[in-house]
Amino acid sequence: MGWLNKIRVSSRFEALSGKDSKAAFTFKPATAYPAYSFDKKVEKNLQKWGRISEMGLCLVHAVGEHALDDSELFQGRAQHVLSGWDVISTSLISRRRPWAQVQIRNRDPKIARLLRKPPTMYANVALILQVPPENILGTFPTDVFFPTHEPAKDYRFASAVLGDRSTARPVLGGAYTQIESPRRIMERTGKEMPGTKYNEILVVTRPHVRLHFSETKNVEVKGIIYTQGSCGLSPSEAEVLQRLRELNPDLPVEEG
Repeated sequence: MGWLNKIRVSSRFEALSGKDSKAAFTFKPATAYPAYSFDKKVEKNLQKWGRISEMGLCLVHAVGEHALDDSELFQGRAQHVLSGWDVISTSLISRRRPWAQVQIRNRDPKIARLLRKPPTMYANVALILQVPPENILGTFPTDVFFPTHEPAKDYRFASAVLGDRSTARPVLGGAYTQIESPRRIMERTGKEMPGTKYNEILVVTRPHVRLHFSETKNVEVKGIIYTQGSCGLSPSEAEVLQRLRELNPDLPVEEG
């Protein structure tokens, strides 16, 4: 029977050495991996955050006049500075021209209703960011007072990320890792906390951190945006805008 075994072995290797060899060793997972999360709701919502520009929306990091004295944003290029931080607070707002273009292309009344009372920025000057969905830590229609300056020492920062919002605001409660859709955030902004016209989207700016299924990527600074209001920019706000422009000459500037 030795000759029969040789035939079997020979035939097996011949089969694998031909066109079927790659197919024989191809791994086919039972289920497809998600882009962001195994939680179906989180996966769906994060996919929507990846398409906010299609709605004329963007995420911005406000730079208030109180930051003039000690913020690193006035010491170097914004792109470099942000990549060295851990978590920043951003807000979801509409951009005037892109939003108008969306309205021309899409007359959907549901979308139009989102901006009857558009959310504002925490300050009148801000950086426009392009944020990968996997970098979004939490989304909230109001300010959640996240401790963005907690140090990494003694796991204080990690504890803050995994902690409960009731530590800062007992009335709110809940985790900082809540992911809602952009539409839900726009609809609820200003309704949960009267007097607050801006929302808070927590974003991890440091790359190669695993919040969800895939690692975080680089957050890109795309521009500078400002709003003058009825009284225009104050002298301090004008200084913030001017210094950001000087340090980031390649960034476009637009009025919101």
